[in-house]
Order: sequence, then C-alpha cells, then structure tokens
Amino acid sequence: MKNILILTGLFLLFSFNAFAGQKLVYKFKKALVASGELIYEIEKSTNNSESFYTLKTSTKINVFGRLVKSLNHVSINNEDLTPIKNTYCQSPRPKNGDNSCASLNFNSDGSFLFQGYEAKKPVIRELSLNDSNVKEMNMLDNFSNFTPYADQVHDIASFFLYPSLFPLTENDSGKKFYLSILYLKGEMILEVKRLNSTTLKLIFKAGKGTDSKISEYVPKHAIFDEKQKVITTLVLRTKYGEVKVKLDRKRSRL
Repeated sequence: MKNILILTGLFLLFSFNAFAGQKLVYKFKKALVASGELIYEIEKSTNNSESFYTLKTSTKINVFGRLVKSLNHVSINNEDLTPIKNTYCQSPRPKNGDNSCASLNFNSDGSFLFQGYEAKKPVIRELSLNDSNVKEMNMLDNFSNFTPYADQVHDIASFFLYPSLFPLTENDSGKKFYLSILYLKGEMILEVKRLNSTTLKLIFKAGKGTDSKISEYVPKHAIFDEKQKVITTLVLRTKYGEVKVKLDRKRSRL
C-alpha cells in the first residue's frame, strides 16, 4: 500500500481525554502536484466494564487535481492503546500485487495474524489459521530483545496516540516502540526535542531488524502541542518528496 498508507494512521495524535465523539481533519498540499484530506473519527464503547476505542479514518489523495487514491481504515484498540484488530481498504487496487484490503488480529505475546483479500469497504474480521491465506507473524522473528507479554506491540494508530495518554519529555529520548503495520515489523527509536514551553518535536528512527518499508509509514518527525495534546504538523516521506501535513482547526472537533 506504499506511501499512501502513511496518511491513514499517522495523524491519530489527539487529546486522549476527548476521545469520544472527536473528529480531526488534516490537509496537505505539495506545490501544484499533490493535495489531500484526512478525516478521523473516534468512538468509545464499554463492554463488561472494559473500555474500547473504535477509530475510523478516511483519506483522499489528489494529483494534479484528480482523485487518484481513496483509503479507509477501521481499528479497535484496548483502553491502554494496544491494538486488538484493524482493517485497511484502498481504491483503486494497488498495482504491486497487494490486495485491496488487509486485516490483522493481535495477540498479547507479540504475535499477530494477517490476511490480505479483496473487498470494497473495511470490516473488522475475526481471523483463524484455518482461514484461507491467513499468516501468523511474531515480533521475535525480527527482534531478539523483544519480551513477550511485557513489551507492547502497537499498530500505527496506537503508536501515535501514545503521547496523548503517556506524556513524553526530553527524558524519553531513546524509548523504543515495536510496530506491526500490515505484514511489516518495526522497532522505532524516539528522540524528543523541546521547541518551546508547550511544543515538542518527536523524531522517529528505525532500529536494527526493522523492515525497510516501515519508513514509508512513519513520519520523519511530528510537532506535538502539549497544552492541547494534539499533533499540529507532520512531515512525511513520499515519492513527491517531503510533505507537510497540518491540522485544520476550523473543521476539527478537538
């Protein structure tokens, strides 16, 4: 799903205390070549006294004024932000052999199930190894230092929500995050720099063993507003060069 998928989960950094009913709108433009809009909606639900978060995203990419990519995503996460299940679907179908949709189910030991398939809309799936084309993967395959049941695995949404629930400081530089994005696995090392009294710059670097394509899904850096607990700017790596994505405060519901 290449660079476009960067834009589906990277912008889910917002106020954790205002999750329920929240809507965020982001916009980007690269000279006269590319532009796009990203909309995120968050809902909270409770089941047997446990809280869960459903995240829905919609992405539209235009090149020279023509819609060339539409991508929709839905995910369910525990209250501690660890992912449970997610699904991505895009249109048109990618030309590199990937399916139009992909679903993942996560386990607490660092393993997860992955299935690619054809569909038009994202629907959360309950996967089993008995199902067709389902693959089992494990973070230990890439990272020998990963500790099952102790180290958390994040999907792209929960990874970027982390600063809202667990405030970061300059002392968190060097902190490691383990990521599962589609069939890719990564270890991201965080560097935190203070820009002013209320703003942090979050820089992400890949650790040893990280799949090379992870860089297509993780921003070069992000600007985080500590007061509002929201990402205001992201710098992404794309085939059009670096793209700056900004929060549209007027259309967002913070």
